[in-house]
Amino acid sequence: MRAFPNAVRNSASLTVILAMVLNIMLVSSASALTVINGDFSSGNSSGWNSSGNFSIDTVSNLPTISQGKWDLSSWNSVMDGNFALMQTSPEDHISRWFSTSVQLPVAAVPLSLSFDYAVAYELTNRSSNPADVGYFRAEVYGKNGQSYYPELTEREIMWSSREPEKNVFTGHISLPPEYFIPRSPDYNDFSINFIFFTSLFDTIIGIDNIQLEAAPVEPGPAPVPEPATCLLLASGLAGIGAYARKKRLGDKLA
Repeated sequence: MRAFPNAVRNSASLTVILAMVLNIMLVSSASALTVINGDFSSGNSSGWNSSGNFSIDTVSNLPTISQGKWDLSSWNSVMDGNFALMQTSPEDHISRWFSTSVQLPVAAVPLSLSFDYAVAYELTNRSSNPADVGYFRAEVYGKNGQSYYPELTEREIMWSSREPEKNVFTGHISLPPEYFIPRSPDYNDFSINFIFFTSLFDTIIGIDNIQLEAAPVEPGPAPVPEPATCLLLASGLAGIGAYARKKRLGDKLA
C-alpha cells in the first residue's frame, strides 16, 4: 500500500517541474519584438518613412566618395548586411529623419529599445562658434487612444568641432524599461523616430538592428490565474482524489 503514495508524490513532483517549465515559457512569450524590417534584411525601406537622403545599403556598396574619405572598416562589426543609411551635408541646413509606426492588436507597455549605429563625419564649414555640434537622436512615442503621442524615451548621440574634425565611430544603444517615462499604463501604437542634424558636417550615419520590445497588457476586472498555476492546482487535486479512492478501496478489502 505504500507504493501508491510514493507514485503520487513522484507524479506531483513531475507536475511541479512541468508547471515551472510552462510558466517560464509563458513569461518569455509575454513580450514581443514589434518592429517590422528593423534589420532591413528585406533590402528595402518597407515600413519606414523618411525626409530624404535615406537609403538601404551595405558597407561594401557605399559610394566610392565615402569609402575614399573615411576608413569604414569598423562599420563591418556593427552594420550587419543591409542597414539604413542617412547622408547629410552642410548644404542641408535642416534636420533629416526616418521613422516607423508600430500598431499592436492589444495595449502594451514598452520594455526596451535597442539598435546599432555607425557614424563618419568631417567638419567642412566651421562657424564662429568654437563648439559646433552634430547629432542624431532616437525617440519613441506612444499613443493611448488620444490625438497626441507622448514621448516615452529618447537617446542622443552628439559630436562637436572640439573633437577631431574628421572621425569614424560605432556603438550599440540599449534602453531598458527604466529609461521609459510611464505617462500612461499602456499604449496601442508606438512611433520610432531617428532625427539627424549635422549642418556644419559632411556626415554619413548607419542604423541597424532596431528592436522595440513590448509586453501586452490584458484588460480585465480581475486577474486570471496563469495556465501553469491552474495545471498545478488541478494535478494536485487529482492526486489527492486518487489517493483517497485508493485508500477507501484498501479499507474495504481489509
